[in-house]
Amino acid sequence: MDGLATLFAFGGVYAAGSFDFDESDILFFGIALNITAGLGSFVFSWLDDHVGSQRTILYSLAGLIFSGSTLLLAHSELLFWIAGLVLGIFVGPVQAASRSYMARVAPPAMVNEMFGLYAFSGKATSFVGPLLVGWITFATGSQRIGMSIIIVMFVIGFLLMLSVPRSVDSKTGP
Repeated sequence: MDGLATLFAFGGVYAAGSFDFDESDILFFGIALNITAGLGSFVFSWLDDHVGSQRTILYSLAGLIFSGSTLLLAHSELLFWIAGLVLGIFVGPVQAASRSYMARVAPPAMVNEMFGLYAFSGKATSFVGPLLVGWITFATGSQRIGMSIIIVMFVIGFLLMLSVPRSVDSKTGP
């Protein structure tokens, strides 16, 4: 989630700095990203129901890593748009599947506490990504290199998700 929060915070700055997007370009790009995120959430909801939340999160993180890396390597505005819209497809599912995972694995008597901890942990560490992007961008003089920390955060999230138990429900089993 910290990788997504950092992406949301700096995506427009990156588009403006690397591709000369103005305010209306960034607004239009943001709207397009929200549309693809909504479509991705709708399509991936089926995947979440059939293979489970953990796998949906892993597939979404793999998509974010691939499309995010492509976006950072893009030098043409067209490739930036394509990679950005593809990235949007995976933003909604990783957020939605993270919540459905929590709902599936939390003990019934502790659901409120678990979601509270989930929300708190996101707030408590929300400064890390932007801080790292700022430091790395300053140290290297490159937005592309600074933004690459988001990909590292996605990779770390992917690796951590490999260690959590699969959600247990009537369709996916243990």
